[in-house]
Amino acid sequence: MPLLTIAVIVVFVGYSLLTNAGNKPQETNLPTPEASAEAAISASPSSSPNAMVSPRPAATPKATPDNSQTLGDSKINISVSTDDNKPIGEQLIYPGANGSSGHYTSDADGEAVYSWYKSEMENRGYHVGNNVKTRANDLFKAVLQGSTSNNSLKVSIVQENSGAKTEITIE
Repeated sequence: MPLLTIAVIVVFVGYSLLTNAGNKPQETNLPTPEASAEAAISASPSSSPNAMVSPRPAATPKATPDNSQTLGDSKINISVSTDDNKPIGEQLIYPGANGSSGHYTSDADGEAVYSWYKSEMENRGYHVGNNVKTRANDLFKAVLQGSTSNNSLKVSIVQENSGAKTEITIE
């Protein structure tokens, strides 16, 4: 076997041993590259101890986060946000509305309530992405949904007929 081939095999085996230091070898029935290289070197009549070539140093391993799990030779990084202090939607309550916990009623006309919420959301810097209102027969329904960089707000307005109270749901 030529001297160059032996040198390449020695470099390969040395590099493999350096990069796999600390890792558990997997149990397989197939011969490993180290075993194949050692067999090739021992079978070679012209192998010489002077043919050793210094391999490059292995790269420094990167630090892994504390929340990673090892599964075999692969790492799975699982990040779960535990920030329970996220801002919740702002509670805009229509003047004169009665109720609590996001469910309110008002004697005002549904169209007036819709107009007030739309202008208030725009004045407070909300980008109104969902703006739907319908009137069928005597039923009025509207949904306003807006968001800022910190908050999101959804307002649903329903009035069954012109004499009924207007129901306001804030999420």
